[in-house]
Amino acid sequence: RPGFIATLFLYLAVLIPVVEEIIKPIAVWLLLRRKPQPWEGFALGATSGAGYALFENLTIGAAAESWTLVTVLRLGTAAVHIFATGMVGWGLVSGISERKFDRLAGSLLAGIILHGVWNGFNILSSLGEFAPVREALGSFGAGLADYSMFGMGVLALGSILGLIKASSAFRRAIIAGVN
Repeated sequence: RPGFIATLFLYLAVLIPVVEEIIKPIAVWLLLRRKPQPWEGFALGATSGAGYALFENLTIGAAAESWTLVTVLRLGTAAVHIFATGMVGWGLVSGISERKFDRLAGSLLAGIILHGVWNGFNILSSLGEFAPVREALGSFGAGLADYSMFGMGVLALGSILGLIKASSAFRRAIIAGVN
């Protein structure tokens, strides 16, 4: 049923990322009055994302024969959660402290999109195995489902590289005494 698939995508790839990327950096929201530095917002957001990823990973069970694959995929999920929420934390602090609300909106949107695309690929990967779903997706959607694991790998690697780049940039800023 195409309506079911559309509802599933809307819920898992749009609504959940919006809610999670607003709630996950709760520590940043609570500490805004202390006027943290933007790098601290990123670090707090990333830490919140890591805690959330740990909680999520602990609640997902896997059969012994698929444990390795599930663990590798969950590492990618953790990287996406950590990086996305780090970006949102940075945007919260720098956007509010510097009154650059476009930065806040942009970082929140970037975190939501990263998370949503990850979830979308995950859905395609799972549902793309079923012939009736592939037929409902059409040739483009079925092709996208075939390459969704590759897309997830790119997003996970990009998130890891983003974390490394952010760490390097913030380290230089701290040493230079720049916000």
